[in-house]
Amino acid sequence: MSLYWGDLHNHCAVSYGSGTPKRALDNARQHLDFCTITGHAFWPDMPVDLARHNKTALIHLGGFAKLQHHWTGLMQQLEAANTPGKFVTLPSYEWHSREYGDHNCYAPTFDLKLMDAPDLHALSRKIKRQQKEFMLLPHHCGYSRGHRGTNWAEFDDKVSPLVEIYSNHGSGEGDDAPYDYYHYMGPRVGDSMVRTGLQAGHRFGFIGSTDTHDGYPGHYGHGRVGVWADKLDQTSLWKALKSRRTIASTGAR
Repeated sequence: MSLYWGDLHNHCAVSYGSGTPKRALDNARQHLDFCTITGHAFWPDMPVDLARHNKTALIHLGGFAKLQHHWTGLMQQLEAANTPGKFVTLPSYEWHSREYGDHNCYAPTFDLKLMDAPDLHALSRKIKRQQKEFMLLPHHCGYSRGHRGTNWAEFDDKVSPLVEIYSNHGSGEGDDAPYDYYHYMGPRVGDSMVRTGLQAGHRFGFIGSTDTHDGYPGHYGHGRVGVWADKLDQTSLWKALKSRRTIASTGAR
């Protein structure tokens, strides 16, 4: 097998962020073996108090609407950029949840549909009914429950074989780990840490990715994922991810 490096979680202007998908893909090709462009898509339990959360609603609802408008074109651009042996792309979108934690939905083909549901298990069942391969991978796990941290009591490693342990949010390994969380969403909390998930008996692999919103996949220092695969194509990459043959890095290879 060979070790390939990529970014499985980054954003640009197709939802809320900056930079066109073309620019993001051009940047990614220069230094990565694979990447996705993740669109912000849904937030079923978003706070709706306009006195306190008007800005949140404007940003997110506007971003969700933009993604719906650009989704077909984004899939076409990702498919056109996919070049087996040189550079591989995967589709993805982000599903937010205060109760269950934020998850990204991935698929190994470009016919991924945008799907929403009121809770994580309903979302998983809805996607399963399409009878297509998918993964729902949590990220920035360490925020507190109710503030988009991972709810390990509801975690399902059958649909979440990997966990994004590091990104520009910081390290979610434990509350004593280097790279503390910095975001306005709150500090990292011990009960939400990745270590807590392992101690609860769950089994999953680790990935790092940027979660950057500037259209620069693989932004150095913001997280990358290494994958051991037979070759550089979608099928081999997907099999390797599902098999947890992964490395989470803060950036260095």
